[in-house]
Amino acid sequence: MITEAEHLQIIAAERAQHEAIVAAKDASLVKLQQRLDDLEEQLARFTRLFLGKSSERFAPIGDEVVSAQQFGLFGTILPDPEVLAEPAAPVTELSPKPSRKGRHPGRAPIPAHLPRRVEVIHPPGIECLVNAADGSVTYPGYTIIDVERSERVMFIPADLYVLQTNRPVLRKLTTGHITCAELPDRVLAKSVADETLAVELIIRKYIEHMPLYRQGKALERDYKWSVPEATLVHWVQSVATALRPLYVSNRPRAC
Repeated sequence: MITEAEHLQIIAAERAQHEAIVAAKDASLVKLQQRLDDLEEQLARFTRLFLGKSSERFAPIGDEVVSAQQFGLFGTILPDPEVLAEPAAPVTELSPKPSRKGRHPGRAPIPAHLPRRVEVIHPPGIECLVNAADGSVTYPGYTIIDVERSERVMFIPADLYVLQTNRPVLRKLTTGHITCAELPDRVLAKSVADETLAVELIIRKYIEHMPLYRQGKALERDYKWSVPEATLVHWVQSVATALRPLYVSNRPRAC
């Protein structure tokens, strides 16, 4: 027969054993949590290293760290194209296939809607006459039997120019009243940037995923114009503020 004291000793021993097991599991969970925190910190560092400047790429939201590059113009979070991309299929070595004899289909045609510019390369050492009326070319002593044509696609970089607005200030001779035309309303009022420039910044940032600080470096490199990153951010925010009522009125609403 087990006495009450022995029964209490058995219960105490089982409780101590259970507490030891719980303590061991808690310690294991703490180690796993520490390991998880270390891995998340390493991932954040690698993301900053490979995706760009940390001040442009990261911004905290609550307890999460979300890529600021993936924010929409109105604060919505856009899906990361790298996350949505399908994983690459494993590369397998295949035996070489026998080549098929046949004619290569050739290059894809250049789109017909692109504007064309024509240049003429004259044969060396032969006199040519250009008709001022229609621009036709003739070669004395020769007749043109054919024209060899070749096309290539050229790229002309976009250019910046300054739009100067002049408003004459007039004084009426009879009354001395001074008048001047008012400036038209603008989204970027009293700003040196035109709305067309702000739209280009937005397209490059949210469509082409080019951070603003890189666009600032491009402006300085290509046009010798140094614009602080904070100024670029202010221009984009001003356009977003002006367009937000349109965005709110057109965004889908939950039923």
